[in-house]
Amino acid sequence: MIGLVGGTVTAAARSLGHTISFIITQTMLIGMCFYMYYQSPKRPGPHFNKYGPFYLVLLSFPLIMADLMRHILQDTNVWPEPGSAEYRDGCHQENVTCLSTVGIVFTIVCTYLGFFLLAFGVFWNAKIWEKLVDIRKRWVAIRAGAPSDE
Repeated sequence: MIGLVGGTVTAAARSLGHTISFIITQTMLIGMCFYMYYQSPKRPGPHFNKYGPFYLVLLSFPLIMADLMRHILQDTNVWPEPGSAEYRDGCHQENVTCLSTVGIVFTIVCTYLGFFLLAFGVFWNAKIWEKLVDIRKRWVAIRAGAPSDE
């Protein structure tokens, strides 16, 4: 956003932004994990059906946090550039074509896989698939002019 108005971001401001983002994301994911864990015994069925959504959310946690941790390690020079660089040296565009191996692993693989697992776990816990099937059945009944099951 600052770049749009012609400003620059200082290293301190960037580091603070990464730290705040890390803390907020970690807090939200920990809360989500606790919620899913305490909801699990209420689910019917065998162990994996009960705890499957929790396991997916728990697995998503380190994947989502990986790139944020990379940023913090880079900001504090624990894992300095160029080894931790998200983009290839000499490539002046910040897009997918300029991602380094580290960028591909952390940004694409870890982050996207993490959010996919988080979403799938939440949808499973909320029984979204069952609700979508019910909505479809009701829609077909409405279109056919038949009374719906309530």
